[in-house]
Amino acid sequence: MMGVMVGKNASGNLKDTYHRSAASLTKIKGLPGNRWLVEVGLHRGNGFSLTELLIALAIMSILAVLAVPSFTKYVVKSRQADAKTQLVAVRQAQEIYRLQYAGYTPDTSLLSGWQDTVGKYAFSIPSCTSSNFTAKASWMDGSTEMDAWTMDDSGTLTHMTNNYQVE
Repeated sequence: MMGVMVGKNASGNLKDTYHRSAASLTKIKGLPGNRWLVEVGLHRGNGFSLTELLIALAIMSILAVLAVPSFTKYVVKSRQADAKTQLVAVRQAQEIYRLQYAGYTPDTSLLSGWQDTVGKYAFSIPSCTSSNFTAKASWMDGSTEMDAWTMDDSGTLTHMTNNYQVE
């Protein structure tokens, strides 16, 4: 209960007693005379009004519109970091192979730690000679290449395709 207001009529006697918290009229026990408690608030029970639900839905929609692009950007950056890490591992495996056999190999099954895929990226060695190679990580979405990275034998990392714009 928020409080009780007692008013006086023109003759100075106490008139009705009011209470502000609900929208109903209740008789107050123990008050002299015929006193009533008028509750004037927003007493609705335990539910939410349609207006409150719509406001909450609007706020959540605005937050989703702001958060999803940012979240997507970080997911793409994380996937790109995984691809770059695997390309470094491919280069290290090629260097180990070269130290053992005096040249690079296009046969990925001979490389230690080779993985065909990591996350959404597929890995390949599109060009290889005994003295140099290029490893490629590509993210395909159906027939469209969304993102592609290459690394050569000198460790140069190149971003070839970026159809998934991330700044």
